[in-house]
Amino acid sequence: MDIEVLDRFERQFEALMQRFNRLKEENNLLREKQAQILSERDTLSEKNNIAIERIEQMIERLKSLGE
Repeated sequence: MDIEVLDRFERQFEALMQRFNRLKEENNLLREKQAQILSERDTLSEKNNIAIERIEQMIERLKSLGE
């Protein structure tokens, strides 16, 4: 093979490896962000359920006061 062809393939390969590594890092960061968002969602869902329970308890107390 011609040296120029090998050099070109080597440069293309190096460029592909750099792109692969950048995409791999980006993918890892996105997975971490996704895990963080899911954790935050779970926390907010728990807080929402607690608030619903408290409001329902208040409504029941108000109803019992009216009787």
